[in-house]
Amino acid sequence: MFRRILLLAGNTFREAVRNKIFYTLLFFAILLAGFSVSLSTMIIGSYTRVIIDMGLAIIEIFGTLIAIFVGITLVHKEIDKRTVHAILARPIHRYEFVFGKFIGLWLTLFVEVFLMTLVLGGIVAIFGEAAEIPWMLKGICMILVQLSLITSVAVLFSSVSTPILSGMFTIGFYLIGAISSYLPYLVDKDTPPWLADFITYIGYILPNFDILNYKGAVIHHAEMGFTSYFYSTVYGLSYTLIILTFAVAGFKYRDLK
Repeated sequence: MFRRILLLAGNTFREAVRNKIFYTLLFFAILLAGFSVSLSTMIIGSYTRVIIDMGLAIIEIFGTLIAIFVGITLVHKEIDKRTVHAILARPIHRYEFVFGKFIGLWLTLFVEVFLMTLVLGGIVAIFGEAAEIPWMLKGICMILVQLSLITSVAVLFSSVSTPILSGMFTIGFYLIGAISSYLPYLVDKDTPPWLADFITYIGYILPNFDILNYKGAVIHHAEMGFTSYFYSTVYGLSYTLIILTFAVAGFKYRDLK
């Protein structure tokens, strides 16, 4: 089973790195990282943290774009070209197909993040303070967890819908995750109890990317306790596994004709 999943992941990875979107977004990410150096020279104070702040934001944004625009076509492309029939005609289960696609795209994102981390680390070491790099890496690790969640969502919608709808749904999921932490502010003393309870329960169900956001802690050198970091990692990976379960179920009952 694992061998078949890894073979599918390898094929997906090779297809993704040949995708022009990957190189285009990577180019712009590197370009913007260089721009952060130029901007930091106009900042009074610790411009090293400005570089890291912009760099982490760039890595997150472009990693998300790659996850969305590459992920939404992963499964649909195989169905559209009829290659999925040849793949599933072999002793390969549908859940192995879905997990293989997910792992392949995640590996693509890992390489993209790794390359941009090298660029950002080099910029920090040359133009800033190398002592800040360990703090930067803590933020990078949590970005990878967040990207795994977004990747699973892209694979889910790609397994059950068209690329256009998949893109809209995945972007919507990302936006919801970015703003869901503000839901408690909708509740005040004048809010009806039933509505307050509804908002609270919805807040538990919806993704909360604020839990995975450690950029502020990295910039301000806030204490990152092991418990908090561990909880955030488990939250992100558990949510990813749940989404992949839905993706497997959706693809299992999808008519591929």
